[in-house]
Amino acid sequence: MRRFVLSLLFLMSLSSFGQRTDAPYVASQNNKIKVKYVDITDKATIVSIVFNGKGDGFWTPVHTVSISSNATLVTSDGYNEYTFPIRELSDGTKQLAFDQYYSVPGRKNTYCLKLIFDKIPAGCTSLDLNENVSGGWIWRGVKITNPACSTPHKYLSESEIKNMIIDSNDGICGIYEGVDEQGYKLACVKEDDEYLLLFMGVKNNDGRWYKGDVKAELRSSASAGLFKAT
Repeated sequence: MRRFVLSLLFLMSLSSFGQRTDAPYVASQNNKIKVKYVDITDKATIVSIVFNGKGDGFWTPVHTVSISSNATLVTSDGYNEYTFPIRELSDGTKQLAFDQYYSVPGRKNTYCLKLIFDKIPAGCTSLDLNENVSGGWIWRGVKITNPACSTPHKYLSESEIKNMIIDSNDGICGIYEGVDEQGYKLACVKEDDEYLLLFMGVKNNDGRWYKGDVKAELRSSASAGLFKAT
């Protein structure tokens, strides 16, 4: 049963997520190409750029475009800096290869590319994009909406948590520790008809979770099977 509860928590942490910032403010760039939007999905950060066929900025007169496989997205959540290499390139309908030139439509048309990176952490609200090649594009300070996690908190000491577990004596409440190298530690306690899963610690904490944060709430009795992840 305890293994089931722990597994359920990890399933809930994968709940659907989506955040789009349209026409984000860009602090500085070395080209005239616009950042159309930035999407943060369950698994990726997608930066869509748009330009027209006349070869704005550094694009060549023969109306071709190439995106380097060296491109990176750099961001920070205030605690750590993260660098994500580009993962995929798409024109919206098909995946494109890096380091190859593609024809740009005529002057009156626009052309969009999607630069796809791994999902950035919550709380990262400014992105730096760099192609990392001579003469390559750069956008710095791309401002997006991506708020930090906001979770309820229980101001309980570890001894108080252990006493709650002992008092419940129902076979579900307890302290759970991961068996992998992360050393993730959770406590399951019961308040009235709800089970609360509390964050207790992890070997490498990046500062977004604190001991006592409520990771999830699970209803029991008549509401069995209903839950709310935080």
